[in-house]
Amino acid sequence: MPIPDSQLQTWSNPGATHGSQNTYTSIKNALRSSFHMSGRPYDIYLQGSYANSTNIRADSDVDIVAELTSPEFHNPNPSRRYDSSAENTWRDFRNRVVRALQAQYGAHLVVSKNRCVRVNGSGGRLPADVVVCLRYRHSSRSYPSYATTSELGITFLDLDKKTWIYNFPKLHRDNGSAKNEYSRTRNNYKPTIRMFKNARNRLIDRGIISESTAPSYFVECLLYNVPDDKYLGGFGNRYIEILSSLVDSLSHNQGQTLICQNEQSSLFGPESTQWNVGDAAKLLSGLLDLWKNY
Repeated sequence: MPIPDSQLQTWSNPGATHGSQNTYTSIKNALRSSFHMSGRPYDIYLQGSYANSTNIRADSDVDIVAELTSPEFHNPNPSRRYDSSAENTWRDFRNRVVRALQAQYGAHLVVSKNRCVRVNGSGGRLPADVVVCLRYRHSSRSYPSYATTSELGITFLDLDKKTWIYNFPKLHRDNGSAKNEYSRTRNNYKPTIRMFKNARNRLIDRGIISESTAPSYFVECLLYNVPDDKYLGGFGNRYIEILSSLVDSLSHNQGQTLICQNEQSSLFGPESTQWNVGDAAKLLSGLLDLWKNY
């Protein structure tokens, strides 16, 4: 039988935010009060599902950005491993963040990982991944007008691969909020993301896909590409209309026109921050089967 509307509606509800806000406030205060951070201009903010209001009950980890705001790096730098200026600046800032967090929570709870600094949860505080990064400005020219556009993002070093990662968390957040507006999707965009994230979790629980097949960021970016009018119906209608739209996109052009929610890069490709069509096909196939055989 199809998934009942009552279940889809339950899946669309937001998870609790009290714990995430307390965790964010705790880490922000730990950095703000530390002498290790003195004299360093930086911004700290939430990213991910809690920042974008797409969190569900199963979400626990809190994603936080610690961004050094000056100096500001421009493309194409820091795009090469030999850019010692960017690397030295980033490593110094990252070391300061690590020392500040260790002083507050203890070295045993602060773990330096490949792309983030992990602060393990304790005493009611949720686990958090702190992305330590530099401010990055991406400039480009459009054809045929050759008008120059400029967008602010972040960049940080992948410690294993020794390559720079670029992302645009604030653009991702702003574009998602714009798509959720009543004039576009009747405020249905974010609840629909939560609905599909819970449906994906049901597939994981049944062993149909693995956790790595469709992370939350990937699910959110996939749904961002669906036309706004597909979000206007009821829960069941929305579920089928959105899946049909995405299946059509994959079958006609292998997803070549699909973009990330930040609108700065293609969703599919060979880069470490991109995804593959095969995983998208597995997810969509599983979601369609879930609808038919709930």
